[in-house]
Parts: sequence; C-alpha cells; structure tokens
Amino acid sequence: MQWYELIPLLSFLWQKGRCRNCGAKIPWQYPLVEFLAGLSFVLVFWRLSQFSFLTFAFPGVVFYYFVAIWWLIVSAMLAISVFDFKYYLIPDFLLYFLVFLALALNIFYFLAPVLESQTGLYFSGYLVYLMGADNWPVRLGVGAVFGAAVIGLAYLMSSGKGMGLGDVILLFALGLIFGWPDIFALVLFSFVIGSLISLGLVYSKKKTMKQIVPFAPFVFLGLMTLFLFGDKIVQAYLNLFPAIFL
Repeated sequence: MQWYELIPLLSFLWQKGRCRNCGAKIPWQYPLVEFLAGLSFVLVFWRLSQFSFLTFAFPGVVFYYFVAIWWLIVSAMLAISVFDFKYYLIPDFLLYFLVFLALALNIFYFLAPVLESQTGLYFSGYLVYLMGADNWPVRLGVGAVFGAAVIGLAYLMSSGKGMGLGDVILLFALGLIFGWPDIFALVLFSFVIGSLISLGLVYSKKKTMKQIVPFAPFVFLGLMTLFLFGDKIVQAYLNLFPAIFL
C-alpha cells in the first residue's frame, strides 16, 4: 500500500470506502476506530491542559510526556475494546502493555509528587480521610485490588461466562492508573453505561438476555466519562446529597 492510502479517515473518504486496487468495500469499523482515536486524543489533551498545576508547574517537554502517556493509555483501551467487541477476548500483550503504562505513570508520580493530585482527582477532595492526601501508593494499591476484586467476583459468580480473566487484569491495571476512589467511579460508570446499552440492545431485539455482551467497550466509555466529566458528575452528586460527606 502507498503512504497516501494509510492516512486516517482521509484515505477512506478519498477512496470512497473501497480498496484502491481490488475495489473491495472497506469495513466501517476502520474509519470509526480512526475517528474515535483522533477524537480521544484531542479530548485528552484538552482535559489535561485544563489542569493548571500541569501547564504551569510542568511546561514544555514534561507536560507533553504526561500527555503522551495518557494518549497511549487511551490507545491501548481503544484497541482492547475493539478486540473484545469483535472476538470476545482481550489479547494478553495489550493487557501487559496497559500494566506497563500504569507503572510508567506511577514512576512519574514518584518523580514529581505534585502530580499525585491527578490520582484520586475527582473524589479525593471529599474522601481524603479514607487514605490521606499524601499516601498515593496506598491509594493506587487499593484501587488495583478493588478493581480486580469486583470484576473477579463477577468472574467467579458467572463461572467465567459473564466476565473473563482479561477483564480482571484490565481493571487491575486501571486501578493502578486511577487509584482509589476513582476506580470505584470508573467501575460504576462502566456498569451503568453497559446496562443502559445492553437494555437498549435487548429492547431493539439485537441481543437477548442470554447472549454475551463484551465488557471492555463499556469500560472505555466509563474511562472517558470519568476522565472528562468525573469532577462535574461528582460535584453535581454532592450538591444533591451533601450530608453523606459531612
């Protein structure tokens, strides 16, 4: 293939959704994934640029390094979601890569302690009494254990039919990335989004109650919801139920 056939989205549009050589129709999943990847990159950069402690305390190369890590995390999650959607499995190498990114992010926290505020970002201001503001290793460890335990319990209860071991490792890695209590919100958002979409599929008769629905795409949507709007959602909830946190 020529280089101009590999330009995301533009090549698909230029070739009118068909292969230049044989004329075969290109599956719609390819431009959709390319669009989602590009959109996710833009949204991640926009969100991180809103954190003043990142843009002012760590300008230049360090800031873009942090952005690059999150771009890789989002890319890995998108790839995992696509694999799970198409094949109902998550490749081990993508899970290992996500764990590696989690460790890289934690090393970054260790080298620059001020970035600890990125972990537990949405809840820590209200639940700081649970772990302590400066105890980020504990929060990350608890997050990893919680994420793996919740999905592991679902795995055991369904005898591996509702959830797979890949889902357990996935939430373990995300727990290392988001920490406690953000991982709680991520799991909650994922299940809520998954339930709503699954009910819609059942209602439209595209799925039945007995059919398996891949979980990773819901986790990806939950992750982006938390990353982009988590603080606003939590604040709205606290405005409705402030007494819980008194």
